[in-house]
Amino acid sequence: MRSVFKKAFALIMTAAVAFSLAAPAAAAGTFSAADGQRPTAAADRQLRVMTYNIHFGQNAENVYDLQAIADVITASKADVVCLQEVDVNWGTRSNYDNTLSMLAQMTGMSSYNAFIYDKPSSRGAEYPNERFGVAFLSKYPIISSANHEITRWSTQDGDPQPGDANFPGTKPGFGEIVVDVDGVKVRFYNTHLDYRAQPPEGYPSTIRLDQVNDMLRIMDIDSCPTILAGDMNADAADPTAAEVFEPVLKKFVDSWAVAGQGSSVSFPSSDAVKEQDGTVSKARKIDYIFTTPGSVDVISSHIIDSAASDHRPVVADLVVHGSVWENPYSDVSESLWSYGAIRYVTETGLLQNASTGSFAPAAAITRAELAAALYRSAGSPAVTTSAGFTDVPAGQWYSDAVNWAASKGIVEGVGSNRFAPDDTVSREQLAVILYQYAIANGETSKADTSALAPYGDSASVHTWATDGMAWAVGKGIITGKPGSLLAPADSTTRAEAAVMLMRFLSK
Repeated sequence: MRSVFKKAFALIMTAAVAFSLAAPAAAAGTFSAADGQRPTAAADRQLRVMTYNIHFGQNAENVYDLQAIADVITASKADVVCLQEVDVNWGTRSNYDNTLSMLAQMTGMSSYNAFIYDKPSSRGAEYPNERFGVAFLSKYPIISSANHEITRWSTQDGDPQPGDANFPGTKPGFGEIVVDVDGVKVRFYNTHLDYRAQPPEGYPSTIRLDQVNDMLRIMDIDSCPTILAGDMNADAADPTAAEVFEPVLKKFVDSWAVAGQGSSVSFPSSDAVKEQDGTVSKARKIDYIFTTPGSVDVISSHIIDSAASDHRPVVADLVVHGSVWENPYSDVSESLWSYGAIRYVTETGLLQNASTGSFAPAAAITRAELAAALYRSAGSPAVTTSAGFTDVPAGQWYSDAVNWAASKGIVEGVGSNRFAPDDTVSREQLAVILYQYAIANGETSKADTSALAPYGDSASVHTWATDGMAWAVGKGIITGKPGSLLAPADSTTRAEAAVMLMRFLSK
């Protein structure tokens, strides 16, 4: 649902985030999270970022060796890694391994998979789906993530091809994460553009140009420092690739152009990499790290000489200028499981203090508070009508929110023309309300009730809440409580609501 609410949130977050423009004094190429070095400005953070097309885990000679990939990443001391050509249970070329999970374990980093293709296993229904696409590794906590759809000229049988009425179609695989770098939020996008430089027959543009335009439409570069990385399948030195780079460089800075050092060749990694006709692949730079000017400074960039993949990884040392959250709550510590989500709803203004200096994370959220949070997420639009609830008089802090939500079909009364603003919200009620909000904003996917089956108390979900709960579980908004329980009738705490709202609005 992120695309639905992005514009409203950009306005909210822009007001909440102030960028420092102080110039860093760090030496080039000497730092990462592992080194423990930090710039002097309170809201500045140093990061080492890598983009790496890992060729399914195969080296330059097409031999599967995932440990070699992991060794390159570990030795680089990269803090965040954007990976392309990642197999997850995909096929024999990578032993049907979940290569992302294995790399995360080998490197000790967190991960997120933004698959392009997701299909039933060729080995049978009892095996996990086969996925292929881009992915992230991060030494820092990943506090939100999304997998965006962009234009694709699919290489999979059965997908739209030139000449088909629905060509080119869209697929996911434009990944996004936000990481918490010691209190500063940094946004990353990860892409892998189409390799074909010519338009499909009868089509007015190249697919990669459509993809670039899609990416620029999707990306939020205003709310926090932002980095775009990936395999562009184009070389900025090639004049015919201007259609790829010129639109991007209107919003971003190419870290290599600013501070690249050494060889600029990122592909191929060795002469062993051949084209289909058997000739050695042309040496070029097709892997890039772009940064937002003003909020990110480029200190240096280099390419690691390694044949662990058919691509060489590109690394950039950066200083990001963000804002540090000054936690206003005496009852919310950094060790609290919902700390990141409480920060999110506070910075975006979705949920307000329960009292001065207190968030009350264990208290149950009320119907009025939830309606107000969703109303704020929509940008607090003007309200000119009343739902007629006798217990929602004009002029209350929640009046516009309740009337707006009722007019959109997001909330309903409890009977006798009452809304019961101070009543608490159960977990299944919250799921239904979020589902109705999603539908009101164009959600068309149907709830898959089989998503509830793994939970031991799924039978206790009320019939009226089944679709909402199944949808919320399927979207990862509700993940259950210890013991594989949904606890549908339990009151939703403010901490739980913060987490669910963050997951919902970050999708």
